[in-house]
Amino acid sequence: MFDKIMVPLDGSPLSEGAMAPALEMARRFEAQVVLFRTSVLPEHLMVSPVPVSPATYTEIEQSILETTREYLEDMKDRHQDSGVPIQTADASGEAAKEILDFAQSQDIDLIVMSTHGRSGFQRWLFGSVAEKVMRHAPCPVLAVRPKEEEE
Repeated sequence: MFDKIMVPLDGSPLSEGAMAPALEMARRFEAQVVLFRTSVLPEHLMVSPVPVSPATYTEIEQSILETTREYLEDMKDRHQDSGVPIQTADASGEAAKEILDFAQSQDIDLIVMSTHGRSGFQRWLFGSVAEKVMRHAPCPVLAVRPKEEEE
């Protein structure tokens, strides 16, 4: 039923809360897990009143990408004893769009992700990556709500 389970991560303990349910599902269905993270260049560099040289911009972009990949490898290492095959993947861009594009292109069978559980004004103001993914995903999405102490 589920062969490839995607876990989008943003580096926060909250997003990492999706790991346990994803690994459990992977064990039950003998599936692989794909840890996924997007990276984005800070917007203030793109509209900075101080000119940023292309070389500096590229260095910053490479540093962010390297940090993203190190984080994913660390997460993979932390769960290597889970008995589940774990892959990593990353992309650069807006989180919801990149998650959806990756899920579609890689034939992901299930997305397991954390949600902040925002509602009302906060959701309107900040948007919800999880909500966008749930509305447009090419596969089922398991949204994991945070425990009280994680919020």
